[in-house]
Amino acid sequence: MIVTIMSAMAQEESKHISERVRAGQRISREKGVLYGNGNILGYRLIKGKKSIDNTYEIIEEEAETVRMIYDLYLTGMGAKTIAGKMVEMKRKKADGTYNWEHLSVLRILNNKTYAGYISYNKSYTKNFLGHKRVTVRDVSQYEYVKGNFPAIVSEETWNRVQAIKSKKVVIVDGRKCSKPISKDKWCRHLVCECGSVYGKYKWRTNKNGEVSNGYQCRHQIRYRKRSFHEKQGLDGTGYCNVPSICEWKLDFMAKSILERLWKDQKSSVEELLQDIQDNYSEETGITDREYQIEKLKRESERLKNRMSNLVDMKLDDLIGSEEFEDKKCTIDERMLQIKNELAILSQDEEDNEPVEVEGEITKIKEYLNGVCDLNQKQLSDELVDAVIARITPMENGAFKWYIQGEEYDTEISFDESKYVLYDRFTLNFEEAKKYRKAFGNFIRAVQWKDLIVEVYIRQD
Repeated sequence: MIVTIMSAMAQEESKHISERVRAGQRISREKGVLYGNGNILGYRLIKGKKSIDNTYEIIEEEAETVRMIYDLYLTGMGAKTIAGKMVEMKRKKADGTYNWEHLSVLRILNNKTYAGYISYNKSYTKNFLGHKRVTVRDVSQYEYVKGNFPAIVSEETWNRVQAIKSKKVVIVDGRKCSKPISKDKWCRHLVCECGSVYGKYKWRTNKNGEVSNGYQCRHQIRYRKRSFHEKQGLDGTGYCNVPSICEWKLDFMAKSILERLWKDQKSSVEELLQDIQDNYSEETGITDREYQIEKLKRESERLKNRMSNLVDMKLDDLIGSEEFEDKKCTIDERMLQIKNELAILSQDEEDNEPVEVEGEITKIKEYLNGVCDLNQKQLSDELVDAVIARITPMENGAFKWYIQGEEYDTEISFDESKYVLYDRFTLNFEEAKKYRKAFGNFIRAVQWKDLIVEVYIRQD
């Protein structure tokens, strides 16, 4: 009983202390007290006799780096390009390193301290018992107070930068998110040897006007390649150096793999169609509207499961905060689309006629023939998603292709131990030349490097 009473008293006292601390912080904000340890690029913290007398002093060399970043961004450069420029110019970060990446640049562009303001409410303690500090991600919730220190950039410059940045985000359920991850089929399956996912970019424009796309490891996009750092005379340890890959080579390798694995494509499609037709009857038909509603509901449930798995991975530190936010934003955006589509379908009471069996079978046949066609220049998204679990480019030029026979969600989990090596072959110049020629393109021998393909099959 005594222990219980003492615990209750201690808890109450802790609550009172928390309330007093919050009240003190509120008064400090009203007076414009400068918090922090002063570890900010461009400034040096000058401590006064009292905390209210704390101020910042400009470190001119570092301040010049900040001004460069703002000026380059206003000229149209992206955060990634600016990060590369900082490395090339050997501009140091606040911690004295050259490890610039686009998030470092964005943090500087988001920080209104450089315009002479003090930012409050960036984080808060969730409760007085747990003492856990929570970061506020919504910058609109920040409180700004004019500081007693000189600005490095003008308030007008800072506002212009924010206006440009606001055009590069999407709004999902009233929340700001970075633009969604590319919906490109290869981006969904490419995972670098270093563990990073891939980004798509314009490789070049051919003489016939056709755009050729390429894919690069996102770790390289953020931090640049190891060879880049070494060229600048810096230590390249920990940086990725896996070569980028052009899109047509992925289609070329995928087609070569499927031709080896799928010996009789036509018979397989016909057998599947016959099985569908034998088991399809008038009674199983539902209205087009009902079918679409059920389909959207099933997708909604899958997305909820993916979100749950994604949260578990974040809590287990299997993915970083940036990757978590990107994937969460993509899922949230699709959930919002499904919600809107369901609302429209729920109001639509028309088109309640049963599905015509013969017509549906014809549609399915046309769909399967199109999806499973290996003779087209680019393989269908549906075929790639259904068969390929993951593609891992290696620094030595080899490509590991992980194949499975059922739908796979690359964004949530992958267990390499469940796959065994099935085949290993090399695609040479003559094979590539024949493939390119079939679609009206060409390739030079001097530009070619043989593709080493390793095929892994899932075993359950």
